[in-house]
Amino acid sequence: VTPIQLILSLRDLLQRGFELLVADQESHPDFPVDANMVSSYAGKYLVFALTWSFGASSSWSCRAEIANFIRDRSTIPLPEDGVLNYFVRPSDGEWEAWSAMVPKVQLEPHEVRNADVIITTTDVVRHREVLHAWLQSRRSLLLCGPPGSGKTMTLSSTLRQMTNVVLAELNFSSGTSSDLLLKTFHAYCEEVRSLQGTFLQPKADFGPDTWLVVFCDEINLPAPDDYGTQKVISFMRQIIEQGGFYGKNTQFMKLRRVQFVGACNPPKDVGRHALSDRFLCLAPVLLVDFPSGESLQQIYSTFNTALLKLHPNLRGQWESLTTAMIEVYNFNQENYKSTEQPQYFYSPRELSRWVRGLYETLDQMENASATELVRIWAHEAHRLFCDRLVDESQRIACARVIADVAKKNFAGVDIHEALAEPILFSDWLDRIYRSEEREALSSFVRAKLKVFYEEELDVPLVVFDDVIDHVLRIDRVLKQPMGHLLLVGDAGVGKTVLSRFTAWINGLSSFQVKAHANYTIESFDEDLRSCMKRVGVRNEKLCFIFDESNALDSGFLERMNALLASGDVPGLFEGDEFATLMSNCREASGQDASNLGSAFVFDSSDSDEELFRKFTRKVQRNMHVVFTMNPATTDFKNRSTTSPALYNRCVVDWFGTWSDVALTQVGYELGAVDTDLGGGDEEAATYEPPIGSGDALEIVSSLLKPDEVVTLSHGLTAAMVEIHKQVKEVAGGTTRYLSPRDYLELLRSFGRIAKDRRSDLEEQAMHIGQGLNKLEDASKSVAELQASMRKKATELETQDAAANEKLQQMVGQQNEAEQRKTEADRLRTELEERGEELALKKEPIEKELQDVEPTLRAAQNSVEDIKKPQLDEVRTLSRPPAIIKAVLEIVMVMLKEKANDWTDVRKVLRRDDFISSVVNYNPESVTPGQIRKIHAILDETNGLDEKSAQRASEACGPLFTWAKSQIQYAEILGRIQPLREEVKALEEASKELEEQRDAVMAEIAGLEETIAKLKAEYAEMIATSAKLKAEMEEVSARVSRATQLLDSLASERERWNQTQAQFHVRMRTLCGDALLCSAFLTYAGGFNVAVRKTLYEKWTSTMDTLGIPYRSELDVVEWVLPKQNPDIRVQWQSNALPQERSSFENAVIFTQGSRYPLVLDADGVAREWVRNQVETEVSFSAPHFTQTLVQAVRFGQALLITDIGNHDPVINPVLNRELIRYGGRVCLYIAGDHIDFNPNFRCVLLHSGSAADLPPDLQSRVTVVDWRISEEGLSSWVVDEVLEQEDTELVNRKKALVEEMAKEGFRLREMEKDLLERISNSEGDLLADDSLLGALQDIKNEYTTTQSKISEGQKVLEELQQQENLWSNFGGAIAAIWDALVNLGSAGSSILTELEQEDGFPRDCTYIFDDLAEFRTILREGVRSGESGGGSAQREARESALRVEILERVWRRVGSGINAKHKEKIKDILQTRIDAVLPEAAPDGEALPPTYAKAAGKPILILEEGGVGSVEGLGASATLSLGNSEARKQALEKLDALKTGSPDSSAAGPALVLQNVHYDRELLEALAKIPVLPPSLALTGEPSLIWRHFPALLRKLYIWRRQPSLQTYLSQLPQAVVDGTAPVARLRRYFVAVAVYYICVNREEKQLPPITFTFPALSLPPDEFESTGLPLLKALWIEGESGDGAESGGELAYTKYEEYLGTEALFPLSFTAASDYISALERLEEESEDGSG
Repeated sequence: VTPIQLILSLRDLLQRGFELLVADQESHPDFPVDANMVSSYAGKYLVFALTWSFGASSSWSCRAEIANFIRDRSTIPLPEDGVLNYFVRPSDGEWEAWSAMVPKVQLEPHEVRNADVIITTTDVVRHREVLHAWLQSRRSLLLCGPPGSGKTMTLSSTLRQMTNVVLAELNFSSGTSSDLLLKTFHAYCEEVRSLQGTFLQPKADFGPDTWLVVFCDEINLPAPDDYGTQKVISFMRQIIEQGGFYGKNTQFMKLRRVQFVGACNPPKDVGRHALSDRFLCLAPVLLVDFPSGESLQQIYSTFNTALLKLHPNLRGQWESLTTAMIEVYNFNQENYKSTEQPQYFYSPRELSRWVRGLYETLDQMENASATELVRIWAHEAHRLFCDRLVDESQRIACARVIADVAKKNFAGVDIHEALAEPILFSDWLDRIYRSEEREALSSFVRAKLKVFYEEELDVPLVVFDDVIDHVLRIDRVLKQPMGHLLLVGDAGVGKTVLSRFTAWINGLSSFQVKAHANYTIESFDEDLRSCMKRVGVRNEKLCFIFDESNALDSGFLERMNALLASGDVPGLFEGDEFATLMSNCREASGQDASNLGSAFVFDSSDSDEELFRKFTRKVQRNMHVVFTMNPATTDFKNRSTTSPALYNRCVVDWFGTWSDVALTQVGYELGAVDTDLGGGDEEAATYEPPIGSGDALEIVSSLLKPDEVVTLSHGLTAAMVEIHKQVKEVAGGTTRYLSPRDYLELLRSFGRIAKDRRSDLEEQAMHIGQGLNKLEDASKSVAELQASMRKKATELETQDAAANEKLQQMVGQQNEAEQRKTEADRLRTELEERGEELALKKEPIEKELQDVEPTLRAAQNSVEDIKKPQLDEVRTLSRPPAIIKAVLEIVMVMLKEKANDWTDVRKVLRRDDFISSVVNYNPESVTPGQIRKIHAILDETNGLDEKSAQRASEACGPLFTWAKSQIQYAEILGRIQPLREEVKALEEASKELEEQRDAVMAEIAGLEETIAKLKAEYAEMIATSAKLKAEMEEVSARVSRATQLLDSLASERERWNQTQAQFHVRMRTLCGDALLCSAFLTYAGGFNVAVRKTLYEKWTSTMDTLGIPYRSELDVVEWVLPKQNPDIRVQWQSNALPQERSSFENAVIFTQGSRYPLVLDADGVAREWVRNQVETEVSFSAPHFTQTLVQAVRFGQALLITDIGNHDPVINPVLNRELIRYGGRVCLYIAGDHIDFNPNFRCVLLHSGSAADLPPDLQSRVTVVDWRISEEGLSSWVVDEVLEQEDTELVNRKKALVEEMAKEGFRLREMEKDLLERISNSEGDLLADDSLLGALQDIKNEYTTTQSKISEGQKVLEELQQQENLWSNFGGAIAAIWDALVNLGSAGSSILTELEQEDGFPRDCTYIFDDLAEFRTILREGVRSGESGGGSAQREARESALRVEILERVWRRVGSGINAKHKEKIKDILQTRIDAVLPEAAPDGEALPPTYAKAAGKPILILEEGGVGSVEGLGASATLSLGNSEARKQALEKLDALKTGSPDSSAAGPALVLQNVHYDRELLEALAKIPVLPPSLALTGEPSLIWRHFPALLRKLYIWRRQPSLQTYLSQLPQAVVDGTAPVARLRRYFVAVAVYYICVNREEKQLPPITFTFPALSLPPDEFESTGLPLLKALWIEGESGDGAESGGELAYTKYEEYLGTEALFPLSFTAASDYISALERLEEESEDGSG
């Protein structure tokens, strides 16, 4: 506050006092002005103005101090209780108490609902007077105070007393810009041009001289920019100071009649920003604090008095009701602060909501009792205060206070009855809002949810207690005018779906923003306009659901903030949009809105401003906004500061996460499976909770019905709840986020896996049972077949005898038939001779007849052609010509007709058969007499021939020709008659011969028939015999094959019997196994290997506690892998899957989880494999992302999405599988379109960072797979890289062999499955199907062959693995380095913390290199440097060189990011980490006394590093070096002998020493399985493999790590050093290097071991030895002998090291074996000889 501002404020108040005095005098013109009164008034008003102008911006206590200060210095009489409580009355100049100026207000019950009702209090009156003075002077001003203190109400009350004022309300947020003001000016002002310039002034529609008051609520929320400037505040300051601003066209726009009023919270509140002094000096500040207790009592007494008018019998409760409300409000305001949770903010708005909630309930009741009033009061109290609390303890405390306050204030009411739990109010059952029972509401909600699921949402919902509670809370708010909600809870807890359900059940439409990457602020504005029109124009009731994830821009929440505060968004309706809105409103004029009141009904005569005001009122009434937020998001607590309306204008319902009871209820309903797993065994199917499981089953037991007992399903539900809680507890310290969606995924996975595995087990049991039954039947059938063979042998002998007898009969009949055939041949010959003779006789006869036959046939044809008219013509002649008559007479003679005259002839002609009798006439019937008659007629008739006959009549011509040809034919027959008779005689004789022949042939046929019958009978007998023989052979062969098959299937039969015996056990553990696997798939992916192991141990412990059976040897990976694809491991490996356990686990989670996977690939090890699993890859930031997503969903493609940092919300419904039924289709709603969902679609998200980068909401929608490489995996990768360089042939052979063995293994399993299925599915007798027996034998033979191939391949693979194990130590060492780097670089690194404390150097300045991809690149480059080794010695040298090379390369990269002070220490830490791979060693020494090992009572394991040391001196009875299968075999035999034999106590050393055990992994596995190893055993080997893979074996052994002494190092120095011929400088360097290295390898010891040292023939000049050798020797040995001097000796040694070698060390301190050191010395020797050293 500046002095100028105070003076201006004083001026404004004095001016206000003068105006009041003038106005009073003008209102009483009849009374003269009294100078004394004016003087008294002026003095008193000056005191009043001084007090309020200087104290307006201060607190009440500060104002009191100011008032006292003025009173002490004033000569004017002042009130005893202070000026602050009084006003100067202008009528008489006397003091008037503010309380006397407060009007008495009487409200009607319905007015309680009106948010615009203002109850004037003392505070309002005094503040209004000050505001009026400032507003009247047209000064900009600020109202400061906490939210809900009445700033807006006070301003509105003041403006109502002023004329010609238009209020424009703006709500600022953290992102508010100047555009908001410009849009407001555009909406409320018009542009006026004049000679003085361009002005913006209130529109003429508002009236002349109207002022626009721009009310900027939350004015101190806008965030400053990088330069500390609040741009919108600076813009306002410019407008106030300059009177305008520069527009877009650089034209200065002056403002006329525009005034700014701001409201803000105190600047010290979280999220608020102090306004600049340059702005504050322009605007006076009025502090508006929370109403005092007296004011609260006044306000809510008025409301409650009006409220209780609804029930006259309760009017006397108004005071108790008000006091109780204020006490509960005060308790919560005092005990729960917004610094703890952002929703813990309480203002009088809560009391106003409380009153409105009471009204909504009481208005629907009749004659409510006091008990019902208290119950309603308590219900509203719980909703307003308890529902927002986070901790259960806080809710319990709040509920207790509510009960205590009720007991205190409501006397005579049965509080126990009034507050009986649960308090649930609803009007769903009978449309009356009243208290209801939970069971009735649950039944109703369950029925409605079923309909909702079918009609609206394809998501099954479970009804449990929390669902009922939250649904009723949402319902309560949605029924209230301007009821808005803020639902806070974990992702997947049901906030959105329950909101939609409650809106649906209340008849409200729902709207949700479907945000996506291209969803801009303009898109959001369009959605807002659409929703507001639906509500404000069409009177549609709408539930606007807005999730925080949809706030893609700060402007989204800024608009929602404004919408909540005023029902309008400034600038949303402008220009054409505003005109269209007004048109729509006028079209809706008179529309029924009676339920809202006349103030909401559009009238076509209303002005645009009035229409828009009604429109915004309807929006406030009809639109209910539901915000959903996740408390786990980083922005949750910031929302209260950036968007305060979220908490000030909304009722908060804290969903939190599901309680244990809710988890149990959901688990029991959704996770229920068929738990009758006893397979018919009642004893196995029963479940009895073990002793000690009561706590775990407590919640389950509490939910049981009285007659219900605990079952396995209840135990499983309790286990699921406990597992979820355990994982959530573990995840609490990580960036992994868990939500109820993960629990639902656990339930779904459990149901699916249990069902699938149960089906698999039952199918397997069925096949095995049927197969075994078939084999048993086959065994019985073999015995039966053997008995039938003996019976058939007897039948065969009988049948053979009968066949021989039948053969003899057939031979006799055959002979007789041959004799008769001879007689038949003779008769046939005679017949042939007679036939030839007959043919010679018939030849001339036939020739003559053949000559005349054509003429005869032609004549017959011509007769047929005679037409009926032609005959009728002849018949009609009464006197025919002679020729016609003669022709017809000849015809009559031929036909032998008696025709005595022409009349008779005519009768014959008239007959119907005349022509046919002529045509069918037989010429052989002509007699000689007929011939003579015809010749006579011919002779008598002159000129009769064919021509004349034809001329005479067309019918007579053909008849004459016919008759003539018949006569000719008859005459020829007459001439050849004797010949014909002779021929006939010959034919008769031939006939007799034929009859004789036929008789003979018939006799022959009879004989042949008899013979054929005999043959058939004989053949039948022979066939029967053959059949019997064939059957016997077949049965014999079948028996042989069956016996062979049964013998060959003996092993399978035994295995199947064992499997069948285990069926009940596996069924009994099925649910437990399925639950463990489901938990693994659901939760394990987000954690590293160590945490997974810990979780699994917790889960199994829970199962043990609850008595749920499971297999202790269960392998989750193998059990979950799909049975239909057993070679999937090989497929994965061929697709670049890292060969380690954790990667296989991740691959299983990736492929078998129900939700879409999100792979965290910070180490870059999974990217290639993941890409091989999908068809399409796209980035979130790709311009075609949405198109690619839609195509993948529609066509069922596997889609990989990268660039998670640019996460597009359009993917959310896809990840949630929010399937909807649209026109008979199953669709996903993506970017505004309904896309057909293909069930084959799969979505994969890939992120190159960690879970810390992922928002909790995204984590809850997917299965997170944290794919970090383990130390084992990195070691394996290093070995692979080395082998790729060193022995490519080995790598290729192993790869090919593994693939081949996998294929053979797959074929083996398929053949066994085929074998079992063929046996079990065979119909009838198994042995009756030869093809089946053959097929089974073929399968078994192939099975045996494949087994042999696999066994041989396994042997070869073992040999290759031994070659690969040679490099395992190297891989382990490199992996240890990476592990050390990761630990150093972690946030909780104790090493860096220690360095920071020691040096005071910020740890942020030390960067620990932790990029695995680059680390692998360094390793790969290091491995590829140099030349590959050949034999064993070369390999060891190569390994040593690689180790040095890689360490140097890694250190060069690591050291570049480390503070110089810390380099040496961190370098030393890396070396220590490599050594830490080994177990704690025994005391160092050249040799270990054999009695030392015996005294330990354990076998001894000698860890030899770098080949230094041997087993000499141990006094071993036998030594065996390992490295091949033969050596392993011998070792196992000797080991068996040691276990069975008695130890030789007199032996000086171990009975058996096995050298190089690290070469033979199988032997180590065998040793690890032996419970107790013989103490007379000794092992030697490199440490890395043993330590990493066989920790259990190490616990059975005494570990001794051989470290060579300094003499050993010096004895291996180059000869030039030993004999002293090397240069002195080089000798010095050697000497110092040896000494320092000796310190390095012994630095873990606090004191160097004292030794006796005689230097070899190394002669140093006296001066050199004095200056160099002696101090160093003293530092190392002489001073090092005492415990105190060891550390100083070490420091001196390092000092000498740096002195002689410089800061750049020639020898890095990372040697792990003496061989490395010697190699370095040899390199130095070479460099020194050529001068480079």
